[in-house]
Order: sequence, then C-alpha cells, then structure tokens
Amino acid sequence: MITSMYEVKRLHGGFDGESDIQPDAGFDSSVGYYVAFHLLVIDGTSWECTDATIGAAAWKQTVDYDPQIQSVCRALTDIIPRYCDKTFATNTTSSNGISFSAGGVIDDVNDSFGGFYSADTIEIIGSKRNDELYDVISATASQIVVDGEFPLVGADEATVTIYALHFQSGLRKISTQMAVYDVFARSTGGLSSESIGSYSYTKETTSILGIGYPSDVVCGIKIYKRPKIR
Repeated sequence: MITSMYEVKRLHGGFDGESDIQPDAGFDSSVGYYVAFHLLVIDGTSWECTDATIGAAAWKQTVDYDPQIQSVCRALTDIIPRYCDKTFATNTTSSNGISFSAGGVIDDVNDSFGGFYSADTIEIIGSKRNDELYDVISATASQIVVDGEFPLVGADEATVTIYALHFQSGLRKISTQMAVYDVFARSTGGLSSESIGSYSYTKETTSILGIGYPSDVVCGIKIYKRPKIR
C-alpha cells in the first residue's frame, strides 16, 4: 500500500520502543522492558507489557485503532494515484492466460508474474469483473495471492494487465501524514485557527478529490501530480 500500519503508528508516536519481532516471554525486565511499556513491531502490530517478570514476561496486543488505520491506508492507496492521475507502475505484465481463484491470480500458461513480490500493491486492468487495487500476500511466477477475494473467479478470456505500484519515499511520507490526520485528528477537526492577542491565524486547507486536508499535511503532493496538457 502507499503507506502502512507501521508507518502510520510510528509517525503518530506514543511508543517506548520498537522491535523487528513480536514480543515473547523473553522481552522482560532483564533487557529493559517494564509494565506498561508500549512496543511497536515492524509488522505493524503494537503491544503493551502486562508483566515484566524475568523469563515469564506477558504482553497484550493493542488494536484500538487498527481497523481505522487499515481502512485509511487502503483508501489512500486508491485516492492518491487518482488525484495524481498516475499509475506509479514499476512492473507490468499482460497475459491472455489468466484465471482467478478466490484469492489468487493464476497464470500457469505463461508464468508471467516473476517481477511481483509480497507486500506489493497491484492494480488489475482489463478483466471482466476484477479490476481493482489488491495487496499481495505472496507471489510466484505462476500465481499471485492477494489479501481479499475476487468478485468473479474462473478463467478470464480477456487480456489482463497487472501493474505493481511503486510510490516514491516522498509520496509515502505525505500519505502517512494524511493517514495520521484521518485517523487521529479529523474527528476533532484538527487545529483550524487560533488567536493570540491581536494576532489571528487560519490554517489553509487543500482538497484531495474533495477531501480537505491541512495544507501542511499534504505539502508537496502536487509535484507528483501529472500536469494537464491544454
């Protein structure tokens, strides 16, 4: 996706430390953990220590905002390319031998999926009913497994094109800022204006496909937008 659960949580903050792996009984007081320690894992999960006893530490996964973050990350992966009017494709394949299973794209005739990888976001174009963005769980030369199900399964008689999307680091940073705003600030309206003595300030907003964001959140996004030829 254009941003991830990990990136959003990391930018929002509130964690005492990070880890490459999920915590177990060895994440205890002997290595610096303590009760109420909040840990962010690179896979996007977050944890709170409930017992730091040496050799018997206990951790509870915290999922308070996970559904909202996941939903916003998915929406932005669709919204930002449409706003920029770009596919951001880094790998493309077209095949007329593709079929769809419940959660997989199969091309065992041409083996055309060699350039796709887990964690890619792909866009399918030209199929009968399955044109959409999907997140890749795993990929081989003959099959791409995605997170979710396809509306229509079976052989597809059309020539189907699949793009792997690639978002530059600057655009990922902007999208992460947008996600943090959507999840943690939008419901409260964020800071729109303030007055200090005789000085008053109104925060500018920018519309992204009709959705308003503080301009400092989306600053720089226009450089990724395809210029219109008049």
